Amino acid sequence: MQESKRNFAAFILSHGRADRVYTYNSLRRQGYTGKIYIIVDDQDDQVDLYKQKYPKQVIVFNKAKAWEKVDCGDTIDDMRVVLPARNMCFKIAKKLGLTHFVELDDDYASFGYRYEQNGALCESRIADMDRIFSAFCDLLDTTPIHTVCFAQGEDTAGTDLRCGSSSSDTDDQFDYQLSVEISAESG
Repeated sequence: MQESKRNFAAFILSHGRADRVYTYNSLRRQGYTGKIYIIVDDQDDQVDLYKQKYPKQVIVFNKAKAWEKVDCGDTIDDMRVVLPARNMCFKIAKKLGLTHFVELDDDYASFGYRYEQNGALCESRIADMDRIFSAFCDLLDTTPIHTVCFAQGEDTAGTDLRCGSSSSDTDDQFDYQLSVEISAESG
């Protein structure tokens, strides 16, 4: 799909933290100029505060109705999970006419990338999130991949890269391989 025909938005999923949606400011500070929507459920007692802080950017969904279509994989009937909101994003995107979207938690203080340099794991902040999201959409548009996941910092723990300092006598304790398989269905 040509970039000019894309309709992209960032969804920030939140509940009970209208005054702590750190991801919103992080996106703006790091060069994202596109649409942002805060996704909250109707059981959140701060819905009005969200709407006040983020006018025309808050989308409220019916959590009980969304819960009917969720299987959290356990026997506890506790709706204090983000899964209903994540699932609702697909319907919300369709209703908004979006061609692409990203789902983000509300507590991201910054966006960065990691790389290895001289045996150490280093991190740099991203200055142009528009460019990152454009590349993300390019990947989805030019490959049979349907979903891409961005990792959080702690998701790299235990990999072969050394996070900061590491003593040689503990290396044997963490001697395992992290393998990832990406499968894609062609549409």
